[in-house]
Amino acid sequence: MTMYATLQMDREIDPNRHYISIGGFEFCFRNGVNIGFDFNSSIANVQKNPTTIKFECDDLDCDSFPEAALLGMMLSDSEVKRIEEFYVYTGEREEPEINPEKILSLSFCVDERMIDIPGIIIQKYEFTR
Repeated sequence: MTMYATLQMDREIDPNRHYISIGGFEFCFRNGVNIGFDFNSSIANVQKNPTTIKFECDDLDCDSFPEAALLGMMLSDSEVKRIEEFYVYTGEREEPEINPEKILSLSFCVDERMIDIPGIIIQKYEFTR
């Protein structure tokens, strides 16, 4: 399974100054089940628009999140009702400030099938500062 996420930040990303990493997620599904998950590997690339960054995450961490083993099936069989957690690390207090504003796109490749999380779901998620 691979997750693709594109984020909008509150300012231009300077790869020499800003450190941005994602990890620690939780989805609530329409059947009432919540699944927390994370990945062991991710790659990030600043996009043509320097305020956006795209992540590709793989190697689902089922050791730390045993319930994540159900994620592929849940994404295929159930609709995501809500994003409960989408953690973005942007450095320590003394490092240059940069904050996530919104998730622009979020999709998963499960068994060679692309599953897009609907825009109405990702637009409802608000990052806390």
